[in-house]
Amino acid sequence: MKDAAKAIIASAAEAAQAEEAAAAAAAAQAKLKAAEAEDKARRRKERAERKALGKTEDKEANKEKRLVKLVGAVVVKCMSKHSKSFDRDSFKKHAKDVCSLFFERKAYFADFCFLADKNYL
Repeated sequence: MKDAAKAIIASAAEAAQAEEAAAAAAAAQAKLKAAEAEDKARRRKERAERKALGKTEDKEANKEKRLVKLVGAVVVKCMSKHSKSFDRDSFKKHAKDVCSLFFERKAYFADFCFLADKNYL
């Protein structure tokens, strides 16, 4: 009888230890899942921030590219009157020079206007 009681007590103690081990493993797994979820949320947030920042930069770059194309078309149209005095390569070179001068002047005057507005404020 004593042996049977000791066996029952031992099996109960083993079951309690097994339950504690299972609970510890479940807690560790839950902690790991929580850490993964936090990491995933952080990465998602960083990706959204980068994407939002990239969109504004992309919009600005696309706007600049579109402006370059439009100005280039106007320059070529205006210079086409004088295309007979140029060969093709020199015409392209002069057109690019005129476009680059236009954008240098635009940048200069944009800076100048910004400084002038800043001084008046």
